[in-house]
Amino acid sequence: MGYPMSLLNLGIVAQPMYYYMGHISRYVRPGSRPLKTIVDQSSGETSSRTFRPTGRVEAGGGYNTNAHAGTEVTLWPCEGSTRQSWSFNQQGMLQIVQYDDKTHSMECVSLAESADPDLGGLLLTNCGAESGHFHMTSIGESQNLVRFLSKQQNGRCLGIRPLANGGGAYGERGGAQADLVPCTDGSASWSFSIETGEVTSTFFNDGEVCMTTGWPYLQAGVFDTTETSGEGSMVIVILNESDDNADFVVKADANSKSSLLKASIPAHSIQTFQL
Repeated sequence: MGYPMSLLNLGIVAQPMYYYMGHISRYVRPGSRPLKTIVDQSSGETSSRTFRPTGRVEAGGGYNTNAHAGTEVTLWPCEGSTRQSWSFNQQGMLQIVQYDDKTHSMECVSLAESADPDLGGLLLTNCGAESGHFHMTSIGESQNLVRFLSKQQNGRCLGIRPLANGGGAYGERGGAQADLVPCTDGSASWSFSIETGEVTSTFFNDGEVCMTTGWPYLQAGVFDTTETSGEGSMVIVILNESDDNADFVVKADANSKSSLLKASIPAHSIQTFQL
């Protein structure tokens, strides 16, 4: 779940969620209602992301400590971070670089060859015999649109398993699982950028998603607290797990030209706003 290996090797599991919940519960009281919200890319330009400005190809956010065996592979709006930067090697493995913060070494993890029987979607595994091997083929005349055909499972391609609850307050783009599907399935079409490492899909009607290790660095939750607080009718909680600061704009909806709030959140911090 993204815990540093330096702690896990000592038998210690840090639980920062305890402190997050303590912070949030001061403002989000029982009876509050979650509102649909999700952190989307920083602008309408596909080359501009929250952690990767326009004109750059390097992923931001710092070392991806989520990239270890057992992490779910999911789909979220693109943020230009190391949690969404992949490579396709000569052996046919979609892999991502793992950083071991104890040994300060880089290791290789990739997609598993089949879905996890308990979680239902694909997990990361150490590069080797249990890794999924894929054949990348172009679709039509497009240079960017591809399918990742599994070499171990005949007629199955990398695709998307939509969440049964539609993603809840995050919506359908908030954490759908990567899975193996029939190659004729509509979710089996991807765009792959060798420069940025992004594996993207337009399967969902309301926007683009990127293949992600676990969850994105920058997340948000919005709550209607009208019935529980006289200080404000809306509480916005922003969480930044990355090593970089992140600028953000809060809008009532994706198509709105006006902003409710413009701010910046430091690395490794949580902020709460009352509106």
